[in-house]
Amino acid sequence: GHSKGGNLAVYAAMNCREDTRERIRKIFNNDGPGFRPEIREAGNFQAIQGRVAKFIPRSSLVGMILEDNSEYEIVESWGMGLFQHNTYSWKIEEGSLVRAKNMAEAKVRRDAALNEWILSLSEEEIHLFIDTLYDVISASKASDVFEFGADLKKSLQNVATAAREVDENTRKTLQKMIRSLFEMMLENMKSALLQN
Repeated sequence: GHSKGGNLAVYAAMNCREDTRERIRKIFNNDGPGFRPEIREAGNFQAIQGRVAKFIPRSSLVGMILEDNSEYEIVESWGMGLFQHNTYSWKIEEGSLVRAKNMAEAKVRRDAALNEWILSLSEEEIHLFIDTLYDVISASKASDVFEFGADLKKSLQNVATAAREVDENTRKTLQKMIRSLFEMMLENMKSALLQN
């Protein structure tokens, strides 16, 4: 599966009956997010870990959310930034995905800070953040990234309008959460500079 579909494929394999799990040869997770540690522990992640093939583009954001440093392959993409999440942008040569050598060190630090931040949030805060983000992005009225990018100005105007309409309490909570994310990223950058 791709994105949430990749996450669901892994989740289903972790939590299905043992006789079904034994028949699974491979689980493909294309730029799908990982799981909170308690979800991995409650499921049978270790029983399927060796059969999970995870592919992420070089600038992956979605696929690196809650990634636990398990093995994944980095692929090249024609897309830029978040647009690399679209699998149709992934480079293919001679019938195979083109593998990338590595990710930038700064991106690795950013992903670590993002995951540290996510794990610091309560379940209630996570739901609030995701639901609000979904509502705001849905306001673009684009059905996919191609449509969003086709009329970027209009999409961003719709998103900005929806963001202004978020109620005051939600806005304050979101600002506090986002401030803590930037503080964690800053701390990670400082510690990286001190190590070098």
